[in-house]
Amino acid sequence: MKWTKHLLWLLPAWVVVAMLWKGAVHLIAAPSLQKVTVRVSDFETGEPLEGVGVNVHFSMWGQAFGKKGPVEKTASTDKEGLCSISAMADGGSVVVESKPEGYYRFERKLVFTNVTWGTPPRLLPWNPLLELRLNRKGTPVPMFAKHLMCCRLPKTDVPCGYDLEAGDWVAPFGKGKTSDILFAIRREEVKGEKPYGGWLEPRPYEGVVFQMDVEFPGAGNGVIPVLLPEDTFRHFLRTAPESGYEPRLTRKGYYACPSDDDAEERGWIPNKDRCFYLRVRTQLDEKGNVVSAHYGKIYGDFEVSPHPGMQGVFGDFSYYFNPEPNDRNVEFGENLFKNLDVFRYEKAFLFP
Repeated sequence: MKWTKHLLWLLPAWVVVAMLWKGAVHLIAAPSLQKVTVRVSDFETGEPLEGVGVNVHFSMWGQAFGKKGPVEKTASTDKEGLCSISAMADGGSVVVESKPEGYYRFERKLVFTNVTWGTPPRLLPWNPLLELRLNRKGTPVPMFAKHLMCCRLPKTDVPCGYDLEAGDWVAPFGKGKTSDILFAIRREEVKGEKPYGGWLEPRPYEGVVFQMDVEFPGAGNGVIPVLLPEDTFRHFLRTAPESGYEPRLTRKGYYACPSDDDAEERGWIPNKDRCFYLRVRTQLDEKGNVVSAHYGKIYGDFEVSPHPGMQGVFGDFSYYFNPEPNDRNVEFGENLFKNLDVFRYEKAFLFP
């Protein structure tokens, strides 16, 4: 009967563990009081916006599994552009958004980092101030807009022309007629030894050195790099400058794969906050003045994949091409491309 006594002795311990586990799960998913204060202002003037509706979505634990929706609250800003919102929710984050008349939608997300116990418990940081700096709408215009992701050059080691208006490669690789941009990717296989560090012997590796050249052929054509200001959406780029366009960009880097593992190293990482103003199809007079040109913008940095087996693959960026000559307005209003094939990574949904 000894085994029976031992079993009875252990049973309370299992019960305690089960109770603690159940309690821990309950605490994780238990609703807690959450609060945020929002200030809404005009991005350009900094003036507070009164009477603006603010939507707040407090996340719920089962939201990711489709079992629950967020706890939604709405409020309106006062003369100082402020409003405070609180709710009982069991998630760990909150999304705040606003889209008043005449402005573009903007949102901020906050992840709570801690909890303070009480009745009820509160999630921390408690009542943080979230700034919503809204961009006013100007005069959006129809443009050819397309998202390029994981695209493959028709041929490596030679420049390949891309027609922005046609949205295709220039013949003989596609239906395009004008080489607005020339892409060229050159790769070189390399072998060597890499220091392992410390007293260990160097380890051999095989790698790829690559270079991508992005050229805008023709006098006066090119791009102007722009780093988006903090807390802005991409509709911040509205009017293309008159001058300062660079005709060529070069991206260099490498990929190394050591023989003893599959660790990846990249010598160049694109900047996701870098965008570009664009000018192509420029015609100049004898004095170098612009007679005619087409303007646009590019969201996202130029990127090329150096990974073995992905030769010639590049992306991920969106371009916007204004078909009206000499119109420097690049505020996106309507996509002139229709029925884009999303299965070829040409997304129909684009930011303005």
